Order: sequence, then C-alpha cells, then structure tokens
Amino acid sequence: MSRRRTSGLSLFFACNDSKYQRSWHWYYRWIQTIFLYGILTQSWIAGLIVPDENGPLTEVQTAVGLEAALPCEFTDDTSRADHDMDKVQLIIWYKEGHEKPIYSFDSRGKPPTQAIHWSSQDVLKKKAHFHYESKPPGLRIKGVEEDDAGLYRCRVDFHKSPTRNWRINLTVLVPPSQLTIVDTFGATVMDSIVGPYNEGSNINMTCLSSGGVPPPRVSWWKEHALLDDVFQVLPDGTVRNILHLPKLTRGDLFSVYTCQASNGHVVPPLSKTVKLDMNCESNFTFNYAGNLLALSR
Repeated sequence: MSRRRTSGLSLFFACNDSKYQRSWHWYYRWIQTIFLYGILTQSWIAGLIVPDENGPLTEVQTAVGLEAALPCEFTDDTSRADHDMDKVQLIIWYKEGHEKPIYSFDSRGKPPTQAIHWSSQDVLKKKAHFHYESKPPGLRIKGVEEDDAGLYRCRVDFHKSPTRNWRINLTVLVPPSQLTIVDTFGATVMDSIVGPYNEGSNINMTCLSSGGVPPPRVSWWKEHALLDDVFQVLPDGTVRNILHLPKLTRGDLFSVYTCQASNGHVVPPLSKTVKLDMNCESNFTFNYAGNLLALSR
C-alpha cells in the first residue's frame, strides 16, 4: 500500500484554508473597488475635458440691409509673446441645412495675415469675410438678407489642441414698413391733426402697423409716457393697437400722441405722431346792459 506524500506547504494551506479564503475574498473586493473607482474617475475627467461637439450657442440679431458679425471666440495664442504656443491652423464655417462648408480660413503653414479665404458663392454670395484680428474674431456678412437667418457653426482646428466648435444663431429682422392712424369715426388721419372732438367726448384712436418679421410690438405714447402697449396681430399680419381716451377735458387740447412699432433693438422704431384738436365749451358773462364782461373756456 503506497502512502501519498503531502508537502508542508499543502498542509499549511489545508490547515488554514478558511482563513486564507476570507483574506483572498477581501483582497479581491478591494481590487474591484479600486478598479471601479479608476474607471469612474477617468469618465468624470473625460466629461470635463471633452468639448461639446456643437459648442456653446451665441444669439446674434440684425436687420435686413445691415451687417451681421458672427463671433468665433477662441484663444488667440499667436498674439502672445511666447510663439511656441499652439496656433490656429484652419477655421471652417457651416450653416444648418447645408452639408458642405460655406466658408474657410486656412492658415496652415503660413501666418494668419497670409491665410487663404474661401467662400461659398451659393450661400454667402461674396458678401462675407472672416476678420481674424477683430475682438472677438468673426465672420462679417454685409447687406444681410432675410434668408441669411439660421444656425451657423464655427469649427477651429489647432496645431496640437483639440478642435473647438461654436454655434451662432442669426436672427434677421424685417422692420415694419408703414403705420396708419384711424380716428374714432374710422377715417384715416391724413395729416398730423385728429379731431376736432367735443369736450367730454369718449374717443378711440387706432394704430395699424403693416409689415415686419417678426410682427412688431405696437404701443401708444403721450410725450414720453407709455399709455398703452396692448396690441393684436390680425389674420393678414397687420398689428393693431386701439387707444381709448374717455371724457376729454380742456387739458387734452393739442395733446401730442405717438404710435410706435418695433420688433427689435437693432433699428429705431417706426413712429407716427398726431395732435388732438378739440371744441371746448365756452362760458360768457354779461352785465345788465348786455355787454360782454368775461369769456372763459
């Protein structure tokens, strides 16, 4: 009968099996915790340093016929004293609804002053130019048209640093084209005088604004005081504001009222001013001889 030999090491582990199983279990759990912590930490750091593909959004507003400046803000390292810093290589502009780029600024292998500018003739029609030296740098579009409105994206490629993106939403306003004031009888006011109305009358003055994208806000003012800013957009796009003036007094004689229509701060509001004329009641005082002593109004 052969006897199976058992080494001292095997006997040692056999005798201490439960003890080392527990130790190995806790060691394994500790390794798992450290590994999981590392993964979570790397993910958190990556979330901080990886930029948004679309980039931050900037709102720009202009009006038809004016100029629009679309900023493309990036750190201009080439302007620093240390010329070893990272440099901008390529700037590409996109517009929503167009698959291909609409503008590019290529300074690869050359200083920014010698960069090659390219513009899409179908979209920008030779009216855009990228100004690298401006603060902030931006794409300027002259003679803006209504169809220039939309979402633009500026992509900046550096020599070493990650690509950066910025989004610019361009809103193009169409100012209102005409104001019409209608008196309380429904007649269009052809000059700057409304009336005359009798003292004590209740009257309405209606201001109608035509044109404008988006529809303008129409308001009534007396001198520099706001009287009424409640308006209504009619089905045909006309905007209406009706000013109610109850019980006219003598103090209302020759009062000046102004209607304003505005759909943004880019251009001054369209305005029209009228002056109120009145028939005031007169009180006559006579003496016993029938002579006029006083005339009060």
